[in-house]
Amino acid sequence: MRYEHNPHFPLHLAPHDPAAVDFRAFYPYTPNEVKHRRRTTSSQLKVLETVFRVDTKPNATLRNDLAAELGMTARGVQVWFQNRSAFFSAFL
Repeated sequence: MRYEHNPHFPLHLAPHDPAAVDFRAFYPYTPNEVKHRRRTTSSQLKVLETVFRVDTKPNATLRNDLAAELGMTARGVQVWFQNRSAFFSAFL
């Protein structure tokens, strides 16, 4: 029997049966899903490297602006800067 949440019943008093919780709502893991890694294009790379020379840790506003300009996600821009920083710190 699955537990249906009553909105008038406090959650902290709800039964704590792990089998009644659908964890897919919290952790959307799909093991058979094919993930496609997007490579940065040469034009994106030029812009990212130009900005990196000036600012190695751009703030959220700049990351969002870059993402919109380059057709990337803000998270993708953030990861690119993290990876580039790690690459250069390995040589120091």
